Amino acid sequence: MTIKISKHFITGNPIGNLLRKRHSLILIEDQEGKYLFGEKANFYPKGIVRLIGGGLDENENSEIGAMRELAEETGLQLEAGQLKEVAQISISASTTQGEKYITVYLYYYKLQKGENLIFADDISNICALSREEFKNLIIRFEELNGIHELGKDTFDWKDYGQIYSYIHQIAYEFIV
Repeated sequence: MTIKISKHFITGNPIGNLLRKRHSLILIEDQEGKYLFGEKANFYPKGIVRLIGGGLDENENSEIGAMRELAEETGLQLEAGQLKEVAQISISASTTQGEKYITVYLYYYKLQKGENLIFADDISNICALSREEFKNLIIRFEELNGIHELGKDTFDWKDYGQIYSYIHQIAYEFIV
């Protein structure tokens, strides 16, 4: 059964992900019981990695979008029904540009023997974290601060951290 959760945040400028309406993220467990995350060079502060996945295309089914993102970012090709839907997270945020609403579909996948991931698309590396390291990642998200400036995309890392610590906490609670 998929849990449905709603959460409201107060932020400054909307982080880029708040400008997309729907996302699918995948919590991937490897054969050794570690969890796989994507690094994004020249974007995230040191020590910050993220769940694999990304924005959904307009009218795209969340599972199909999750499989597409998984293939784009890791090379892993799955078929419908192989991902387990964990949560549907509705997020609203009061920003300097008004109210923003997104839905995040969280999926889980356990790598099968012989399946390997390669990094591609917008991630520069795949790293494996133990449960304790995953828990510490959530704390690092909560401690983020400073301004991110990349062209017209300016936001406060604290805003990003409060939203993504929440999403990663839900994923973490699934495995505990």
